[in-house]
Amino acid sequence: MQRKVQVDVARRFFQYLEGRTTDYARAEMPIPAYTYFDEKYAMRERNLIFKRRPIVVAHSSEVREPGDYVTSDIVGSPVLVVRQEDGRVKAFSNVCRHRGAKVVTEEGGCGATRFKCPYHAWSYNPDGSLRGIPFEEGFDNIDRDEYGLTELPCDERHGLIWAIATPGEELDIEGQLGEEMDLDLQAFELDQYKLVRKAVFDEPMNWKVAADGFLDPYHLQFVHPKTVGPFFNTNVYTLDVLGPDVARLVVSRKSIHDVRDQDPEEVEILPHIISNYILLPNTFVAVEPKHFEVWTISPHPSEAGRCKITLRFLLRNEPQNEEEERYLEKNWKLLLMTVKDEDWVVGRTLQEGLGHGLVEETICGRNEAPIQFLHGNLAAAMNGGEGAMEDADAPYPRTYGNLVGDLA
Repeated sequence: MQRKVQVDVARRFFQYLEGRTTDYARAEMPIPAYTYFDEKYAMRERNLIFKRRPIVVAHSSEVREPGDYVTSDIVGSPVLVVRQEDGRVKAFSNVCRHRGAKVVTEEGGCGATRFKCPYHAWSYNPDGSLRGIPFEEGFDNIDRDEYGLTELPCDERHGLIWAIATPGEELDIEGQLGEEMDLDLQAFELDQYKLVRKAVFDEPMNWKVAADGFLDPYHLQFVHPKTVGPFFNTNVYTLDVLGPDVARLVVSRKSIHDVRDQDPEEVEILPHIISNYILLPNTFVAVEPKHFEVWTISPHPSEAGRCKITLRFLLRNEPQNEEEERYLEKNWKLLLMTVKDEDWVVGRTLQEGLGHGLVEETICGRNEAPIQFLHGNLAAAMNGGEGAMEDADAPYPRTYGNLVGDLA
């Protein structure tokens, strides 16, 4: 986080805690319940948003050296990410050009010189080009240059690797982040951190239920009364919308009360806040004092009421001693307990409740501006994309542009 941002955040928190207020949107936002469970809506959402926007598929430390690779997927589309000899990263559709089998079935590996399909052993070089065809006399009439793995748009910045599931789409992460977000992330040196833990969860809830939880400083003392709730100030946050797809959400620890009398220009505020960098459509980077969490929340490929949640836990270095190992274990266990046993327990009941159709809409308060930012962004994408709804104002009354002006 840039120093000027730290000063601004400190000044605002000191004022908010004194006045018992926070950043507010100017009006409530209704969210139609069907957007959480309607199958046709979910399919359009996947096609208009998730297959056309960049999605985080790896951290740079997962593919450090040439030939290192990881597999992932974007709403069911298999992806292969490979570090090239020149240091760049490429992403491919992990689908054999012969009969469509998945080429690489393991999660990842190091130093690969080729990838071989398990079905008929067609093989590919790390750059995606077709390398070998067993009994190739049966394929005299194909142009081998046209049968390499399908390359996907891919970009790497600040230690994160993005890909788009649709070939040919433009991808410029630096431009999408914008100058302010780019400078903030650069200050954290995320590219110098290493992945030390990774977990993938299949949860019985719409992806937006899980995403809403990451954007909700309103629930802390109620859902987490004995875990993290006592350590944070509920319903007090700062939100800075830095672009159509990016925002910075900051919440404060109770320890901030110990430094409230200090000059915002001089105070060391980082130990007393948690920053959540929102990279839409579905990635959230949480900044802790000694580690980072990268959360990627994706729709299920075919079910509106399910989602896949990927957690990457990053440290500057692998634990070097017992103290550092204890820090990792303690924070990892607390993190999983907080989200699995508290946030997602509530999320599952929300999914079940909305799915009955008796509630036509939920209401997002003025004090829930971060959630309004997410849903406003999604509305703009759904309404402006190909095959948009007939009613240009449905389903939400606000989009990014007027939310920016509507923060009180």
